[in-house]
Amino acid sequence: MTTSLIYRIKLSYWLAIGITTLPMLANENLAPFKSSTSVEETLRQHDRLPNPAEEEWWAPTGADMRWNNRHLQQLFPTVPVYRDGQVSPLTYQLNNAISQFPVATPDGDLPFTDFLNSEHSTSLGVVILHQGHIVFEHYARMQEYEKPMWWSVSKVFVSSLIAILEARGDVDVSQPVERYLPELKNSEFANISIRDVLDMASGVDCPDGDYSRGTCYYEFEASLGDAVRSDDTPDTPYDMIAGMKPGKWAPPGTGFDYSGTNTFV
Repeated sequence: MTTSLIYRIKLSYWLAIGITTLPMLANENLAPFKSSTSVEETLRQHDRLPNPAEEEWWAPTGADMRWNNRHLQQLFPTVPVYRDGQVSPLTYQLNNAISQFPVATPDGDLPFTDFLNSEHSTSLGVVILHQGHIVFEHYARMQEYEKPMWWSVSKVFVSSLIAILEARGDVDVSQPVERYLPELKNSEFANISIRDVLDMASGVDCPDGDYSRGTCYYEFEASLGDAVRSDDTPDTPYDMIAGMKPGKWAPPGTGFDYSGTNTFV
């Protein structure tokens, strides 16, 4: 089965779900929905995806990169995480001065919004909050309902959740990670405090910057589905982390080394 056929089957599946569920969602009070991409464009982009046995899905550049990062749910299984209970909605106090803020470019100064729309920017969208209010919001290359890949921006949510658990007394960040994750008692992360992991100071020798095939971090990415798998790639990132033994480049808590494995733990 070719890569193109696999992606077409996935698309047909999602289209079928959409067709069967749209009548249930119909509401005369809602504005007509218009997709940000046509079926023809979607099929064309699926045809342009790299062969996952040869190249990473994120390797394309330009418009292809933008499309892939905006439509990750068509490339990988995803699960919506719904809210539980009441939310605190963000209110708008738009500050027009932000949209007019001058940004220096090779073509001269441009107002911030014009800069975002220009060829000098590749931004999908920008939201600025101040004191709990949205003061600026603009989507230059996406629709506001889309859910693009957040990449390492999501790390701040992990640390925020740990901070909430710590404030509740549910987690003691001075304790070793295996107190809460006994599956890691035989891994390189054993006996490392949660605080050192949060601070990217675990000392585990699996840095992001070493992205050659076969390295610790590349195999971790492959176990996630973000890199080309090899015969030695663990089936899941959970298996990868629980069994990894790359050694340490420094004692825990003595040096900073950026690695997504810390965030995953």
